Amino acid sequence: MTKYSTMPPRGFSKTRLHSIWNSMRARCLNVNHKDYARYGGRGITICPRWLRGEHGKHPFLCMWEDMGDPPTSKHSIDRRDNEKGYYRENCGWATPLEQARNRRPRYQSPPRPVGSQMIAILGVTRTMDEWCEVFSISKVVAQKRLLSGWDPEIAFITPRLVEPRTIYFQNLLTLTSD
Repeated sequence: MTKYSTMPPRGFSKTRLHSIWNSMRARCLNVNHKDYARYGGRGITICPRWLRGEHGKHPFLCMWEDMGDPPTSKHSIDRRDNEKGYYRENCGWATPLEQARNRRPRYQSPPRPVGSQMIAILGVTRTMDEWCEVFSISKVVAQKRLLSGWDPEIAFITPRLVEPRTIYFQNLLTLTSD
């Protein structure tokens, strides 16, 4: 078995993909990394091919062969199943918004609507984040309405009213401008 440093073959060290690969390794292997507890500390592993290489090939090149380059500068590596490790069948490229929809809950209770929660409206099922985009309503307003017991269809379809405080100040400005 060949021992490799984290330095990739010539010409790759300053690439975004190499930075992603190095960060992935640090999160899973370095006990001093700030995110180790959320990755390596809870058993998230890296496939041996991406960790040690294969057939004399550098492990970074193995990852590059399996994943290719990120489609855009906004994409980063994403594990489809957050309970499983980094390997070809479980990884893909995702934008920050896509990754936010694929995160595990931070705590179990109390239950509250999260952006990745699936909600059916008029027979169509989408995440709460997607419904917020469709109906141009903020996530905070949607969460408050759903927690208050609103029916999902009404919670998203009902437009947000202007706050009474705003109306008061608008009327006050109208009165003083006369």
